[in-house]
Amino acid sequence: MKKIHKIILVLLLASVSAGPLFQIDFFPQPLKLYPPDIVVLLLNLLLLFSWKNLISLYRERPEFKAFGLFILVALASWWFSPIRLSQTDKIISLLYLARFVAYFQIYPLILIVLDKEYLERKFAVKSVSLFGIFLVIAGWLQYFLYPDLRNLYYLGWDPHYRRIFSTLLDPNYFGLILVVLFLFRLSNPSKIQEIIYKIALLFSLAFTYSRSSYVSLVSGALYWAFRSGRFFKYFLVGIVLLSGLFLLPRPGGAGVELERLFSIRERLSNWQSAVTIIKSKPFLGVGFNTLRFNFRNSQYLREDWLTSHSAAGFDNSFLFVAASSGILGLIAYLGFLTALFLRLDATGKSLMIATAVHSLFLNSLFFTYFLVWFYLLSGLQQKFKESTQA
Repeated sequence: MKKIHKIILVLLLASVSAGPLFQIDFFPQPLKLYPPDIVVLLLNLLLLFSWKNLISLYRERPEFKAFGLFILVALASWWFSPIRLSQTDKIISLLYLARFVAYFQIYPLILIVLDKEYLERKFAVKSVSLFGIFLVIAGWLQYFLYPDLRNLYYLGWDPHYRRIFSTLLDPNYFGLILVVLFLFRLSNPSKIQEIIYKIALLFSLAFTYSRSSYVSLVSGALYWAFRSGRFFKYFLVGIVLLSGLFLLPRPGGAGVELERLFSIRERLSNWQSAVTIIKSKPFLGVGFNTLRFNFRNSQYLREDWLTSHSAAGFDNSFLFVAASSGILGLIAYLGFLTALFLRLDATGKSLMIATAVHSLFLNSLFFTYFLVWFYLLSGLQQKFKESTQA
């Protein structure tokens, strides 16, 4: 069993590191199958062998109960959706919810396999670090060899130019992954290889030109520094690093201008659209993961509603939840995040704070390529906390 779990972990990290360019597109339906989906399915099948442990977690642990409650509310919003949906539309929306549930099972699987010693924490941490290095190397190769993403605009990708986006094809989400990988190692001893690793992460993060990632890093790092009693030291380091951002090259294109305003205006407009939906359907929203079809049926139909990667949500995870599953869904989801937050140690909490802050500007908490890292690192930190308390 140990070998199987190691293979699954490596496959999971390899599939998510390969990026979303590799996909099976069920056109003309807005349904896509990505490599991590297949590995997560295998992971869920593997979890069936530990079904007693899984049931125990859902019965006893607050974060699992809260997650179950949120899924029930999301299901209710889907079932009672006020949008005119065909049978195919309803099935597609339900499949996205099923995918969200499947990805969450990464968290209990890590808890169970580490508890049963099917997987060593040291191996898991080393694997995370190695694939983090892979993403950094891939990012710099992309920066010099493929700096222009504008030729993939027709496939629904944003036209990023002269920014590191690595295999993720998005500098903002790649930036968040760099942030959580950095925070995950923040409490490690300052050995030479550790310092080099952290510098590589921070240097790569700088060249994403992602302001949301910068803010999330500062938020998470300040929390960790405060909890560890090193606030003043890390505050000074942070000031120096932030000052260095103004020395970044500006090779061309509005995306590398840190003072750019157009993206702020677009985001505000995006949020206003979400608020409009929330006001019209406050309790259960328009139905979980039916927003793409809501746009299709509205007077504000986007030409790229079927292909755009942003047409199924909003640039804020919390507004996305409120618009799709209502205030009831938002309350349940915040309850889940709070319960998970309380289970983690200072490092794990810094990861969650950084993620929550980033999710104020992007739909980070529902981006599957990030969820793998989020649940994996949360599970590892949870077991680390338990081992230090034992």
